Amino acid sequence: MRDHREGVTTTLHLPIAPESVTATTASWSHSSRTWSSSTWVGLFALAAVTVRLPFVAQPLGSDEGGFLLVASQWAPGTSLYGNYWVDRPPLLLEFFSLADHLGGTIALRLLGAGLVALSVVLAGRI
Repeated sequence: MRDHREGVTTTLHLPIAPESVTATTASWSHSSRTWSSSTWVGLFALAAVTVRLPFVAQPLGSDEGGFLLVASQWAPGTSLYGNYWVDRPPLLLEFFSLADHLGGTIALRLLGAGLVALSVVLAGRI
């Protein structure tokens, strides 16, 4: 607070914050209580990945094992899929081939968890 008398300027230091700081603090505390939609999407993506983590080292199911087998043997042969045939899109087998090259079961599950998180984020943008 300033005294604007002619030729005299004094400053009064108050022990409380000025209005601008109080308003900023109030808006900050309010915004910290209400999360944005991107924060919620991030939490849901994290939850989706966290739920999958206990199953990362579990044995493969028949579909996962079969796709990994076909993907690991995918090479030029008598058909698009090599000597094995499966009625699934080639991009799916490319995904399993990538997992096979990165280490197999655990890599497959971690890549799957990454795709789950990506799916949640993309769904959150809708």
